[in-house]
Amino acid sequence: MAESILKSDFLNKATEVAKELSTMIESAQDGKHRAIIILAAEEVTEDSSANVIGISGRTKEAMSALHDFATQPQTKGVFRHVAMSVALDNIINK
Repeated sequence: MAESILKSDFLNKATEVAKELSTMIESAQDGKHRAIIILAAEEVTEDSSANVIGISGRTKEAMSALHDFATQPQTKGVFRHVAMSVALDNIINK
């Protein structure tokens, strides 16, 4: 079942968009620094999902986007939840 989800239209499109934007960033000739972070997930089962993760561009801009994600009122709750989960996993698996 996971194989069919990995080939879903949604995840295929997310991968395609990530590649297209990465190519655009890498070939830019306008002197501007950019970054893109793509996070896409699709449920496989009630307990798991298939994910597409892509990052391209300059680290400074990527970190700026992640910082804003972590501090904006509409997204900081998601970031806080993930950060706490990762911290707990690190403690348990140390």
